Amino acid sequence: MKNLAALNKRRAVTIGVTLFLALMSGHLMQSVLTDRVPVVVVDTGPKDTVQSPSVAAPDLLPVLPVSLDVPALPKPPVMPSRVDEASLDRTVGCDPTLQVTPAPAATLRIDLLAPCAPNQQFILRHGPLTADVVTDAQGQFQARIPALEEQAQVLLEFPEIALSADATISDQSDFHHVILQWHGAQTLKLNAYEFGASDGESGHVWPGSPKSPERALDGRGFLTSLGRQGGDAFQIYSVPVRELPDTGVIRLVVDAEIMPNTCGRDLRAVAFQTGPLGRLSRSDIRVTLPDCDRVGDVLRLQNLFSDMRLALR
Repeated sequence: MKNLAALNKRRAVTIGVTLFLALMSGHLMQSVLTDRVPVVVVDTGPKDTVQSPSVAAPDLLPVLPVSLDVPALPKPPVMPSRVDEASLDRTVGCDPTLQVTPAPAATLRIDLLAPCAPNQQFILRHGPLTADVVTDAQGQFQARIPALEEQAQVLLEFPEIALSADATISDQSDFHHVILQWHGAQTLKLNAYEFGASDGESGHVWPGSPKSPERALDGRGFLTSLGRQGGDAFQIYSVPVRELPDTGVIRLVVDAEIMPNTCGRDLRAVAFQTGPLGRLSRSDIRVTLPDCDRVGDVLRLQNLFSDMRLALR
């Protein structure tokens, strides 16, 4: 009986030790695995739960939160288009250019390019002459006028800028000039009757038949008109005085049209004429036009200039 009791006691101790070791092994395995595998929090709603991944899949990537609070980046600035960039630089290429070059028959060729000043009025000056003129829709202006000086200068005056250019005219002294200059609404017409010509004949030079400067190559004259109605304007009759094909007299007459806005008023103008020494002389003109019952008539002024008497040299 004593042996049986001792045997039962040893079995009980063995079973207790075995149970103790089994419990300790399970606790140890659970602690080691739990420490090595990360715990991931998943946002599934209002409540947070903790979930351990299966030990059989330790290589799974962690699950990211379903919603992330990522800050919004600012929108990139809107860059102006190429058209807008061009419109901001409107002054590029706007500088006006003026060229004055000698031309046949002792004339000046005037070429103005002002691309940023279309339909712009300006003042042209040369010697004692003044004319109100205007650029075209492209900002261009071209004219050809007689040179009144050997060292001829042309000045163009805009509201905010002035341009000047000059040219040397070697044959300037070979020509004589008759000039009529005025300002305002009056309509004046300078007539030159060459060597006994009558109205309408080839020798009648006037605004209705001004002739070409190339006509001077045959010893004949030509007329140049420049200016705007209501502003400064002038007319110039030019004729060569050397190697003339004919001798005789060139008769000079001015016609003044009587209009509703000029009738009964004083006509004011300035006359210039080349004298015997080749210099321009000046005369101020003041004439009272007829009353308005003669509107439409033409007043012929025959004593404003001296007739030109030309002879062979």
